[in-house]
Amino acid sequence: MHITRTIVGVLAVGALAAALDAYVVFHGSSYQDVLYDSAASADDIISVAGAPAGVARAGDGSVLLTFSISDGEGEDEKGAWRLLDAHGKVVRSAKASAYNEPIGFDDGFVLVEGSSETSSTRIALDGSTKAAGKPEPSTPVRAGDILLPDPQAWIFYRPSDGSVHEVPPPGRHTRSGAFESVAIDEDGTIWGVTDRARRTFRLVHSADGGRTWATETRVYSKLGAPDDLIASHGVTFLSFIDASDMEDIFIEGMIVMDGGTPRPFTPDGVSLRRLDHLATDVLPDGRLVLGLDAERGPAGWLVATTPANDTFRPMKVPAKTSDVREAGGALYAWVGDGGDLRQSLDAGATWTEIDIGGR
Repeated sequence: MHITRTIVGVLAVGALAAALDAYVVFHGSSYQDVLYDSAASADDIISVAGAPAGVARAGDGSVLLTFSISDGEGEDEKGAWRLLDAHGKVVRSAKASAYNEPIGFDDGFVLVEGSSETSSTRIALDGSTKAAGKPEPSTPVRAGDILLPDPQAWIFYRPSDGSVHEVPPPGRHTRSGAFESVAIDEDGTIWGVTDRARRTFRLVHSADGGRTWATETRVYSKLGAPDDLIASHGVTFLSFIDASDMEDIFIEGMIVMDGGTPRPFTPDGVSLRRLDHLATDVLPDGRLVLGLDAERGPAGWLVATTPANDTFRPMKVPAKTSDVREAGGALYAWVGDGGDLRQSLDAGATWTEIDIGGR
């Protein structure tokens, strides 16, 4: 899921603060002991961190989990990751920066550091690591290339050779910084939002990896400015930020399916509590999952009834679920305050607990 950089930072800080509050209560001083211990190991960090901050899944079913602890002020913080094989056995744990995001692909993972000053890390299925390359000039995107959430630039990672490149700029632009947001699908098609003005923006896409571009000028939704842009499994979806003072609103967005014509996304009867940000994901069969972050109360999660994505039903999730994310074709649910992570391999029909291991 690709969310705006401001929202990423707000959610990350909020999640770390919540973890601190919960685990000081349940673990006494152990959280603080680990936080301020310069010799603390990855296992020490994971033992007090609570729920994983991030999760990714590789093609063989291996799972990479990331963990973070912090004083809530950003002055003291630590991070770690743990790799589980397809059978749930711990392969390796290691320390990392506190803010990072794991991304999976067929034969491994890339761990994206929260600061552009530190290069990202490729993690193989056996737990061995190798620093990813520094960003290079833009080159056409290929199928399998992965957009990285770098805070300073729009860049992508190429698993086939470990290189990192700037995303090719759209149309008349000479730098990828012209994008407001970007998404890259599995086929290497690039989608982006550019040239935001008072009431309009441009939706651009390139089906040949950035060599040529198609552009459409669009008017803002009545709900506000473009927000979350995702492109996956034949579906491109752009949601809008709520700019009203209404307590409840209807979901709106723009959707493109199988490379067709963009159309308004206003499914009948689908409404959620007043939104600052709509969480979105796409299942492997092309059905959208919509959710509301739980900062104002219990989260709600909806799933499309068919790949047409025009009708939705409530998604079956475990009680006290606060977040749901798709990774590598699986769904993951964060449950309660105690570090419980559940996995579903059947689009939410059934859920099993992920054994973090060693704690």
